[in-house]
Amino acid sequence: MRRKRPNDRPVTLFYCYSHEDQDLRDQLEKHLAALKRSGQLTSWHDRKIEPGIAWSAEISDNLDKADIVLLLVSSGFLASDYCHEIEMKRALERHHLGQTKVVPVILRPVDWHGTEFASLQALPRDGKPVTTWANVDEALLDVAEGIRRLVLSIRPIRIVVSESAASTVPLTRCQYSLEASAPETMPTNVARDVVAMISAGRTLNLKETLVNEGVYTASPANVVSQPFEIEFASDIQSVPLRVRLTAPDFEPIEQQTEIALHRERSSPPLVFFVKASTSGTGLLVKLELLMEERLITTRLLRTNLASPKRGDGGEAEPIAQPAPGPTQPRPGGWTVIITIPLVIKFVEAYAPKAMPAGVED
Repeated sequence: MRRKRPNDRPVTLFYCYSHEDQDLRDQLEKHLAALKRSGQLTSWHDRKIEPGIAWSAEISDNLDKADIVLLLVSSGFLASDYCHEIEMKRALERHHLGQTKVVPVILRPVDWHGTEFASLQALPRDGKPVTTWANVDEALLDVAEGIRRLVLSIRPIRIVVSESAASTVPLTRCQYSLEASAPETMPTNVARDVVAMISAGRTLNLKETLVNEGVYTASPANVVSQPFEIEFASDIQSVPLRVRLTAPDFEPIEQQTEIALHRERSSPPLVFFVKASTSGTGLLVKLELLMEERLITTRLLRTNLASPKRGDGGEAEPIAQPAPGPTQPRPGGWTVIITIPLVIKFVEAYAPKAMPAGVED
């Protein structure tokens, strides 16, 4: 049975915002639900002040406890004397002392480049205002992923089964990247492959695999990656992980496969077949790497969709399913400690147990 170490506490987040932007703040809260549900994050804003409480003291107290302060930037925020003179100035004082992390989140178009926080890295990416994105949910997802990365860098998260084993077993740290690629364009009504791979150190990576094998429509030029680390105990050679693909604009919407990830060795290519269920540009595919239900890392892919060329017959190719792999013994009885940034420690010997079909060793 897993249990949290006593010194593991959620990261605390404080919203500094104008009440004009409450709707966008509420939407961002929903995008942070997974972090909050997993116990990694708690958040506070002034709408949580109970009746009869001195609101100024309550705001000050929560601001001084916060690990992260989000400045939700808009014209209303910049025009608010309280946001600017009280909350923001105190947040920046604590930021410069190393007591908190201040993150500007640009909600609406406004001239913020001459402000005191202009030198700080803003979200969404490139400081593009949330309301100017074609899809507001996509913008808020980008913000939520930035906050996730920050959360994981602030507080190590440890999930421990055996503390005594964790302190005595020697560990080897292995570096990996979750890599993925999709075709630059995907015709509608035609199945195409999205290829993923977990590459280890200097061993074979996805770009080399796509070039060498030459059987995929996924482009070597479009390979993107997300690094992470795993620490293996000396007597453990592999760990069971799961890769999940979510593609709302494609069919099927969700697929997943299990793998046995070996120490210091890349995984084989993981192929997902998808068929466009709509048309357009800049549509997203999300890949997640999980251990049981624990998210290790995630990566977004972007692709453009187009209709099939004349002569293709207009028929939809069947969506092939990956052939089940051989049954392999599945390690069991392992102890896990997750430490961040993105480090997983496995610290007890495995007891053999049947691994589900489809797991590759």
